Amino acid sequence: MSRSVDHQPSTPQNRSGSNRISLTWIIILIMVIVGGGGLFLSRVLSPGADPAAGAMGVFLTEVPQNTSTLEPTITPTPTIMRTPTAFPTYTPSPTITPTLIRATVTTTPFSTYTPSPIKGTITTTPLPTMTAPAFGLTDYGIQVLSQGDYDYAIDLFSMALDADGDYIDAYYHRGLAYHALEDYESAIKDFKSVLKIYSVHVDSYAGLGNAYYELEQFDLALENYETYLELADDSADQSIVERVEELHGD
Repeated sequence: MSRSVDHQPSTPQNRSGSNRISLTWIIILIMVIVGGGGLFLSRVLSPGADPAAGAMGVFLTEVPQNTSTLEPTITPTPTIMRTPTAFPTYTPSPTITPTLIRATVTTTPFSTYTPSPIKGTITTTPLPTMTAPAFGLTDYGIQVLSQGDYDYAIDLFSMALDADGDYIDAYYHRGLAYHALEDYESAIKDFKSVLKIYSVHVDSYAGLGNAYYELEQFDLALENYETYLELADDSADQSIVERVEELHGD
């Protein structure tokens, strides 16, 4: 059996509508490929929308952005330009030139010393040269004499004179030791030995005057005292001055 198929004859209206539908889907396909397919389809498929207008609206309509997912806008911090501080200008100190001070110094010459004249005629004799052993023994003898050990002091002075027979300090201090022991004759002998070597030994004249006074030979005592006062001048012992006044009867 044969199946009969009904074929509708194609009319110009049917071909025109078919062509329009094919063109529309071609445009839709192109728009999907180019981009915005989803949005484009929603507009095209919406009721009452013109497919051509919808297709063109894809290019004319701005796609809205979802602002909820956008990152916050970062405002850059402005750069602060600091003005550099200017250093102070160094001004050097002025150069100081020292001024020399010249002073006038006036010198006063020393006055010329004029010694007082010595009454009477006295022959001077230079001091003899001492020897070391005599000096040492005499120096030690003076220390012993000051301690009151007169006999030992006399021994030391005698040993000094054995070393140097012209050592006047040994003669003079031995004379003082004899006088302390009241051996006035031996004291007078030693004081005269000093004056033979050195005739202006001031203290030996005082020693002679004291020894003669103790022996009550007042004329010889006064004679030696007066010679002492002439040589000693202002440095004379006051006790001898008073004794001279006593002997003069003043």
